[in-house]
Amino acid sequence: MVVILDHQVFDVIWLCINQFLKILKSKLLIFKIINCLIIQIISLLKSINYKKLMFKLYVYFNTTMFIANLEFFTSSLYDDIEEWIKNLVHNMHHQGRIVHLRNNIYKQDNCIVLQCQIPESDSISAISENRWAKKLKNKEVEIRVKCLGKALNSPSLCCCGQTEFYILLGSEDIPLLCGSCGDVVPLYRIPPTYEPDPSFYDVDCWNKENLAWSDIEFYSSHEAIAQKELSDLGSRLNKNALELRSKIEFFSGKDCYYFLEELRENVSFETAKKCSGCGREWLLEQPLLEYYDFKCDHCKILSRLLPPINFNQTRKPHMSD
Repeated sequence: MVVILDHQVFDVIWLCINQFLKILKSKLLIFKIINCLIIQIISLLKSINYKKLMFKLYVYFNTTMFIANLEFFTSSLYDDIEEWIKNLVHNMHHQGRIVHLRNNIYKQDNCIVLQCQIPESDSISAISENRWAKKLKNKEVEIRVKCLGKALNSPSLCCCGQTEFYILLGSEDIPLLCGSCGDVVPLYRIPPTYEPDPSFYDVDCWNKENLAWSDIEFYSSHEAIAQKELSDLGSRLNKNALELRSKIEFFSGKDCYYFLEELRENVSFETAKKCSGCGREWLLEQPLLEYYDFKCDHCKILSRLLPPINFNQTRKPHMSD
């Protein structure tokens, strides 16, 4: 009886040793796999071009506009629905949902594609609710939106939950900025300023005129006339801007300041000047948003000391250079 018990104990011990060796082998295999993975990760990290990676991250997190395709599926000829498509696109532009219209429009099979730039990826997601889209639907035209990706060199979008005030200024993109962070604010985030057809048609018209005067200032021989129109607070352009500023303030319930692009050549003389509207002191101790040197809370206008223009510098250096 004792011998049998000894054999049983020996078998149990031997079985336990085998199980332990099997577990040890499996753990060693796991360790080998982990070691191979670590070696692969290290070699991968060594091969990464960190400059390109940082640029891609910069582009992803700092560009906010998007490129999108408007696709119109129809069996009709383009000439039959061209006017309706143009009315739809221009209406969405006046609503601030389309920033730029690109010239490349083409037809592929039974689909007409028009490319545009939009503030956010979902800026035109509700395009089917537009009155012109409904008219196209009656003509058996199906509209789809395809977001292609982020637009390079586009301004940052405001992410503030609540802004302190707005800033109206002429811009190639969106003429409204957040007074808290200085980034652009899509117009559709505030109530429409143009009542006949709820949109921002009046803001868009003023902005186009402002850009036209800027082009005249830089690219024509009528520089003095353009500078007066842009910098004189009493000019028709700036009077319209002040009226729009008041509208934005009224409809949004937030203060709105207008950026006045005054010509300043002598810095020491200009810093001593008073507000162009009321004659009050308006030089700030520290620039607002590191950009605006002058601020008048009475007239609700901003301005800055413009740096000397270097005509030899054709563009700003980019991070990818």
